[in-house]
Amino acid sequence: MARRTARSDTLIPICVTALVVYLVLTPLGMLIWNSLKTTPPGVPGPLTLANFIKAYSDPTLYPLLINSLLFAAGSTFFAFVLAFLMAWLVERTNAPLRDLAYVIAIVSTIIPGMIASIAWIMLLHPRIGLINLALIKTLGLSEAPLNIHSMSGMIFVAGLRHVPVMFLLLAGALRSMDPSLEESAATCGSGNGSTMLRITCPLMLPASAAAIIYSFINSVEAFEIPALLGMPVKIYVFATKIYLAMHQSPPDYGVSAALGTTVLAISAVGTLYYLRILKSSERYVTVTGKGYRPRPIDLGNWKYLATLFLFGFLMLDVVLPMLALIWASLLPFYQVPSLNALQLVSLSSYFSAWQYPGVLSAVKNSLLLAVLGGCITMLLAAVISWIVVRSRMPGRKLLDFLAFAPLATPSIVLGMALVFLYLSLPVPIYGTLWILLIAFVTKYMPWATRNTNAALLQIHQELEEASEVSGASWQQTFRRVLVPLLVPAFISGFLYIFSHIIRDISLAILLYSPKSNLFAVVIWELWQAGTIAQVGAISVILVVLLGIVTFSGRRYLLRVSMG
Repeated sequence: MARRTARSDTLIPICVTALVVYLVLTPLGMLIWNSLKTTPPGVPGPLTLANFIKAYSDPTLYPLLINSLLFAAGSTFFAFVLAFLMAWLVERTNAPLRDLAYVIAIVSTIIPGMIASIAWIMLLHPRIGLINLALIKTLGLSEAPLNIHSMSGMIFVAGLRHVPVMFLLLAGALRSMDPSLEESAATCGSGNGSTMLRITCPLMLPASAAAIIYSFINSVEAFEIPALLGMPVKIYVFATKIYLAMHQSPPDYGVSAALGTTVLAISAVGTLYYLRILKSSERYVTVTGKGYRPRPIDLGNWKYLATLFLFGFLMLDVVLPMLALIWASLLPFYQVPSLNALQLVSLSSYFSAWQYPGVLSAVKNSLLLAVLGGCITMLLAAVISWIVVRSRMPGRKLLDFLAFAPLATPSIVLGMALVFLYLSLPVPIYGTLWILLIAFVTKYMPWATRNTNAALLQIHQELEEASEVSGASWQQTFRRVLVPLLVPAFISGFLYIFSHIIRDISLAILLYSPKSNLFAVVIWELWQAGTIAQVGAISVILVVLLGIVTFSGRRYLLRVSMG
């Protein structure tokens, strides 16, 4: 039994470690290698810095860098202010209906960024935007006062998209933080605003850093919002520039790789800074064994304004975009709501959208990838977590770091790296669902391992020891003891990965082919073709699908956790 367990405990970790190294380091190595040569992927050539010289000497690079940093910093700041205010209102005040913010956050995450961008184009386009047209008619203006096709429009939409996750991160930290220091400040005469700035914000630094870096990295790698809102008016960021370079004829692989390496470096710096803050997290401990008594702050009459603020965010982030999509899906052509327009309302676009070539196969491909990707990623994450948390394998901390590393890799860069890799290797998976599956497993491995790491830490090791004493092998212990106990973590992680694979366009845009088309890509193609009614119909269907999966999954998870 000892020899059998020893073989299992060495062979499986070695195989999993080798797989993680291949998934993470091989594409990035191929990206760097192709950035240092001028020949196409798979064609040998001398190493040179010509691509970097060409990219960095291009006068358009510096406006590109400024746009990328301005977009990322602006959307992060906008989202953080809203999210922190929402979290503080929910966890520290007596605002009526404040728990509504959690429902808003869940509902908001259901709407993909690409669909939200399309909806805001329908609302704030200078020519056809419903809000602009209403303002022009009401105020008698000669031109549209708002323009979503601008840097401020990009920041606005991206900021709204990041608020829900940032809110959940900040609210959780506020809920677990002892408010006695804030109460002491109030006793000394400090106002709510001063206490927030001098006490709450400094104590929230680790959680704030996590939320800020999450938003910043997502903004740096974002493709759909800059592509839909920025590209039509020639406002480019790194993601859209890489997309254009890869789609020109012939593709400029070398410059694309050089730009991708630059974006990767920016994201890596942010991630390393976050890890550095985590090392000093003990400085921010406030919950001890005594005196932990949360007390809500009485806002007086301001509490109703706080509730109005929460409803205002709900309107901006969920209600208005969904109403725009539903209205567009019911009309043969997009127009302002009126009595004449109501006579044209029908469900025809919900039927005609399915006649677009490849829609049914795209839906099938997306569902298949979402299910397989979720299951494989969670299973792989469980084994990685066992190695990191339970085993004494040398280098397990390095494995944990490698599993976390794809978080710092922008989706568009990972997609490009996989293009280079599988155009160079004699493995015929480029343009198939297999390369997309590998991409999604790699991309969402960090989220899965963080989930399973935390869950495994809560399971006492004596359960595994008892199983081994009874003669069970490692595989049997893992399958019969650990997996059933990890079911809640599996379900929550699977739901997250499933919903993100279904909506992901940044990673798929460089990897799909006509035979491996996806649901999100179909929406992109329909929008490029100008079929607004069909885009609205399919977008509504996708949001409803994600909503059903999310709420059904959460309900099942609650039932499993309670019973």
